[in-house]
Amino acid sequence: MGASDFQLPADFWNRFQQTHWEKAPAVFPGVFPGPILDGAATLAGVRTAFSALQATDPGDRPRCYLEGTQVTFGPLYARFIPGDADTSLEAYAARLERELGGKGFAVVVNAFHVHVPALWHRLRGFFRGLTQVQGLPAARIDPVLFLGNYPVTPFGVHTDTASIFTFSLGEAKRMLLWPREYFAQRRVPAMDTQLLASHEPYAADAVSLSMGQRDLMYWPSSLWHVGVSGRTLQATLGVGVYFSSPAHALVEPALKLGLRGTPPLGLLPSGGTALPPALEQLLARTQALVTQGTLRRELHAEWLRRVSADGCLPAPPMVPVALDEKDRLQLADGGPVLHAALDDGLLVAANGQSWFLGGTQGQPLPASHADAVVALLASLNAGERVRVSSALRERDVGPLLGDVLRQLTSAGALKRYGAP
Repeated sequence: MGASDFQLPADFWNRFQQTHWEKAPAVFPGVFPGPILDGAATLAGVRTAFSALQATDPGDRPRCYLEGTQVTFGPLYARFIPGDADTSLEAYAARLERELGGKGFAVVVNAFHVHVPALWHRLRGFFRGLTQVQGLPAARIDPVLFLGNYPVTPFGVHTDTASIFTFSLGEAKRMLLWPREYFAQRRVPAMDTQLLASHEPYAADAVSLSMGQRDLMYWPSSLWHVGVSGRTLQATLGVGVYFSSPAHALVEPALKLGLRGTPPLGLLPSGGTALPPALEQLLARTQALVTQGTLRRELHAEWLRRVSADGCLPAPPMVPVALDEKDRLQLADGGPVLHAALDDGLLVAANGQSWFLGGTQGQPLPASHADAVVALLASLNAGERVRVSSALRERDVGPLLGDVLRQLTSAGALKRYGAP
C-alpha cells in the first residue's frame, strides 16, 4: 500500500472539522484498506529506534515498561532490544514474555515516523486533508508507537495537549475516555495531565471506543483517556496533533541554528552586578543574528520545512545518493518543491528538508544562478523529466544544479524515471 491509500477525501475532512475536531470522539470504520504499517515494517522501525540509543535527547529513546513501571538503562532494558532471532513481532513478543516471566510489557516510541520513512509518507498524505481545512499545527505531529501485551496503558489515565488520531496495527484496540471535568468533580487526585488513581472504579462511566485495523479512531485534547486490553499483543499508533505552541518554542530552533558554531560558555565571575563580558558577547552575537537577517532566514527555513512536510516534522533523515549524468529525474509523490528568494540567496525545501543556496566566500548568490535553480524547480514541479546531463549543460552555473538535484533526490522529493 502507498501513501494515497491513506488519503481521505475532502468531504470527509469538511464533515470532520464541523462535527468532531476538538468536539467529540469517534471511530470511523473501514476507511483504510488495511493497517498503516504491517508487522515487518513495525519491527524494523523498532530495531532502528533502538539502534539510535546514542541520541542526546532522552525523549528520542524507546521507553520500556514492565507491569506499568518504566525500565531505564541496564540489563533489563537490554532485553527489550530486538535480536537476530526476533524475526517477527510475534517472535519478539514471545521472547520477551519468556524472559520477563509472563509479565506485561510495553515499548513506547515517540516520533516513530522518523524510523519508518514509508510511515512518514503515509501520515503526510493523511494529514494533508486536515491541514487544508484546519491549517498547519504550530507545534508538531507526533506518531507514538505502543507495542506490547500490557492490559492497560503503562502510564495510566492521562490527557494530552493534542488531538489524537489512532491507527491499529494489530489486534482490536479499545480506549476509555472521560470528559475533562470528570475526575476533578469527584476529587480524584491528579498531577498536571496524569491521573494518580486506577481507572477501574470509573470505567463504567467512560465512553468506550473500539477499533480494528481498517478503522480510524479520534478524540479531542480535552478528554482523559487510557487504553485497555487483554494480555494479547497490541500494536497501536497514536498520532498527536499539537496545534498550539508558546511563541518562544517557534523561535528557539531558528536561534539554535543561528548560534551554531558559537563556543560554549565556561566559568563566569562569582560576583558583580555588571553583565559579564562572555554574556555581552553572546548578546551581541544574538543581536547580530537579527540585524544581519540570519534569524529571519533560519525561521523562514523552518517554515518551509513545515509547509513541505504538511506539518509532519521532524522528517526522516536524508539518504545519500549518487546520480549518473544519464539519469532522468522526476517529481516523486508528495507535492512540489518549494523555494523562497532572499536578499543573499535562495531557500529550497522539500519533504521536510531545506537548504540555503548562497554565493561563494560569503557573497550573495548570483542572479543567473538563482534564475537557473528557479527554472529547474519550475520544470520539475510541472511534471517534466529532467536528465541530469541536460541540467548541468543548460546554464553556466557550475555544479550548482547537480547539487540541487542530488539533495532533492536524497530527500525523496525526486525519483529516477521509471522507479516505483
